[in-house]
This record gives sequence, C-alpha cells and structure tokens, in this order.
Amino acid sequence: MKKKTLVLAIPFVLIILWGSACVAPVNSSYESAKTLGKGNTEVMGLYSHYIASGDGESENSNDNIGFRVGHGVSDNSDISLRYIRMNSALEGGINANYLALAFKYSLMENIIAASLPVGAYFYSADGDSESTFFISPKLLFTYPVNDKFETTFASKIDFYLEEDSESTLGFNLGFGISKDLNKWAVRPEAGYLFNPGESGGYWSFGVGFNYYIAGKNALGN
Repeated sequence: MKKKTLVLAIPFVLIILWGSACVAPVNSSYESAKTLGKGNTEVMGLYSHYIASGDGESENSNDNIGFRVGHGVSDNSDISLRYIRMNSALEGGINANYLALAFKYSLMENIIAASLPVGAYFYSADGDSESTFFISPKLLFTYPVNDKFETTFASKIDFYLEEDSESTLGFNLGFGISKDLNKWAVRPEAGYLFNPGESGGYWSFGVGFNYYIAGKNALGN
C-alpha cells in the first residue's frame, strides 16, 4: 500500500515510463566538461541507485547498471553511445532499457561543454513492447583543480517525444578522482530529477569508472 501511495503521490508526467515500467528516468552523467581529443576513446562502466520522493515519503525506485563508449571526433567534440539496464526495485515493477547517442561540444576548453543525448527507453508491459523517445540537451561545468581531482555540475532538460508528455529537469554534482585524470577516473555522483510544477521527484546516487585509450593525439586538450 505504501508503494502504491507513493506512486500516486508523484504524478510524473512521463506516464508511460513511470506508470508502466515503475523506474525513474535516467539522470546520471559521470562525465566532465572535458572533451577526449581527436582520435581518443573512452570506455565507462556505471552503477546508479534511484529513490522516488514525494508527499513526505520516499521509496527505492530502481538500480541501474550500464556502460558508455565515447570517441573524440575533433579536439573539441565527442560522440558517445550509452546503454543502461534499469532494474525496478518496486513490487511488480517492470525493468527497462535505455539507449542513447550523444554529441558533445566544448564551449570553453575543459570548463564548459554542451551535450545532446538522443535516444529511447525500451520495455515490455502486459506482454507488449513499448518505447519512449527523448532528446536531452545538457550543459556541463567543470572546475579542474589538478590532474587528480575535479568537480562537475551538470544540468539538463528532457523532452519526451510522446503525446501529452511534459519536460523534466535534472541536476547532477559529480567528482573525478584519480592519480591521473587523463588516463582514468572514479566518478561518484549525486543528482535530482523532477517535473517543474509537481511535488516530488527522484534522487540518484552512484559511481562511474572511466578509462581512456589514447589515439594518435595525446589525451586531453
């Protein structure tokens, strides 16, 4: 009953995804504003835990695990592919899959970047396969302390290409920790996703691990 009450207390506008799949939309980032550099490649693994909150209550929503592969198209632009398996933590919840292709462009070297993920959620409900498509423009701001630690703030807006769906806003605060951020990084992160004008939303907590493979150019801009 508590879980049913919580779902009703968060009238999330993405009814198809929330009502049927019982999983929170993806809000994690696990990246900085730095671009890879032409010819360089990134591979990343991630884990995220989501908590639905609203009307003074909270409940575990879903646990995500996935990966991202990125490649430097030029010295100031990247392209990446990300897949995430979304496992519902709710009783009777339906699992989902997230797939997105993202284009990233540096606006201020190593400090500000814009990203445009385009993709879809895939899941099955009542024996039928369903999909929800989205476009999620994002801005990333990174303070590069040194080659061992950095802080990144990211903000995004999700546009769902389903009839009668409204946009959602997401914010993340993450850190890059390493002996050499040009080679690898552990990235703990926390975030919040919500529908403006509605009470309640989703908290996310997790960690990503990035490993960089140098191409013809030295990694880093």
